[in-house]
Amino acid sequence: MSNYYVVTKQGKSGSVAFWNGRELLSADNSHPNFNRIVAALENGDDATALFNPESAIRREFRHLSERVAVSNGNVYFDGDPVVDKITEKIVDALEKNKSFAPFVRFLEKCYTNPNEHSRINLFRWLEANGFEINGSGDIIAYKGTNSDFSSKHVGPGIVNGVEVNRVVSAPGNIVEMARSEVQHDPSQGCSHGLHIANWDYARSWGDVVVQVLVNPRDVVSVPTDSGEQKMRVCRYIAIDEVTHPIDAFSEYDNIRDDTIAQVDTRQNYKKLQRDSKGRFVKA
Repeated sequence: MSNYYVVTKQGKSGSVAFWNGRELLSADNSHPNFNRIVAALENGDDATALFNPESAIRREFRHLSERVAVSNGNVYFDGDPVVDKITEKIVDALEKNKSFAPFVRFLEKCYTNPNEHSRINLFRWLEANGFEINGSGDIIAYKGTNSDFSSKHVGPGIVNGVEVNRVVSAPGNIVEMARSEVQHDPSQGCSHGLHIANWDYARSWGDVVVQVLVNPRDVVSVPTDSGEQKMRVCRYIAIDEVTHPIDAFSEYDNIRDDTIAQVDTRQNYKKLQRDSKGRFVKA
């Protein structure tokens, strides 16, 4: 039997029935896609997906990333089910017809982190701090510094490819150190590593607060003595001095993404090489 549809309207109400050759689908004007369904059918298009928007989104999501998929409400990475907060965030975005791409990007970056325990630590942090990520899937965090953006404590690091004895997190700086030199043990509070924090902790610690972005790949540990308020990482990008916390997926996302691209290009980060200890050196 060929495809056909019937639309009935009475006053401000209406309904549509559509046979796609396999099943009979119907919707009334309370359906969020009602007008789109009618328009598609009038144009001779297959409107099957519009009757079930969640299924349509899930199909799109499955094609959005080669490594991430959704099936029957479950999220999969490389074919394996993902059971953590990211699942809730993705499913919630699907159900509310919101952007799920940031969570896809986050998940892909998270699984480039070489240490499974570090990934578990990261999810502890995100659950405690509202899952603040930007549109690129990077973690939004903060660092309290001296008024000149220098670190409160003296310690080695690499800023824009140059080894220093005191880190300076001025806007635009790429700050890093060898991952092997960052304390992984969460039971150790103040120890070796680059420390970033949530807004409240950073504000109480520094003269000024700098917003930073952290690739999930670069998370090493979340010290247990801080109530998931701070985190040790091996790399972050300082974005700007801020006087209030930045909302996830805000209008600042494009600015942050552009800033990252400019900084990486200007500092030729991709041309940097590592020495035998994993430290970055100029090419």
